[in-house]
Order: sequence, then C-alpha cells, then structure tokens
Amino acid sequence: MPYFDIGTGPGLAMRTAFDPWQAGWDVFAAVVGTYYWTLRRAYGRLLLPGKLFENYQQRQREASEVNDTIVQSLVTAQAAQRAGNDELLSRALASALDSAKTMVDRLLVEGSSDGRMRAGDFVRQRQAGIGDG
Repeated sequence: MPYFDIGTGPGLAMRTAFDPWQAGWDVFAAVVGTYYWTLRRAYGRLLLPGKLFENYQQRQREASEVNDTIVQSLVTAQAAQRAGNDELLSRALASALDSAKTMVDRLLVEGSSDGRMRAGDFVRQRQAGIGDG
C-alpha cells in the first residue's frame, strides 16, 4: 500500500488491478469448496475410487498369485524334466495342479452370487485340449 510515499508505484498499480468481481469470485469459490467438503463427509462412499479400479487391483493380485504359485511350479517341473529328475517333476506338477484347483474353486465361489455353483453355470464353448490358450 502506498503510505508515506513508500512503494507508491507498485501500490497504485495493485489498486488499479484490483477488481471487486475478483473478490466475489473468491468468496464464491470458498463457499463451493466448503460445500464440497461437507458433501464429502456425508457422501464419502460416492467419492471412493470406482469399482472398475478396485476390480483391476483385485485382478492384479490374482495374476500375481497365479504367477507365484502355478507358473513357478510349472517352471520347476520343466527344469526337473530337462534334468531328468522324475521325483521333482512329479512333485512340482502335483503342486501346480493343487494350487490351480484351489485358486479356481475360490474364484468360482467368489464369483457366484450365493457362493454355490449350479449345473450349467460354467460350460465351455469347445472341448479343452493341449495348446488351448
């Protein structure tokens, strides 16, 4: 502020640049912001991340679990086959199969509405075979 001839130039420029409408918009923005925060408390669930994002994170966890259990057991089985270690090959394949069954059973139960499967819920379009992807 230009008092006592100190900073007169910048102070007058600030007075000239000031617009009363700016103050109105600032007050309006403050009111809207305050209202938003009150809604956020009241309707917090609506402001949570979308279900799609949660599903994506769940799928990432499941993919990581598949890699940690099934894929690594199959890699061990492949290495055992190359080394000619039939005992390790058998154990690794059994571990991969058990892990896959457990995981698929859990995912099917989680995916059903009441936790039970019914005949015809999961019917393949074609027969499973080697090399199906």
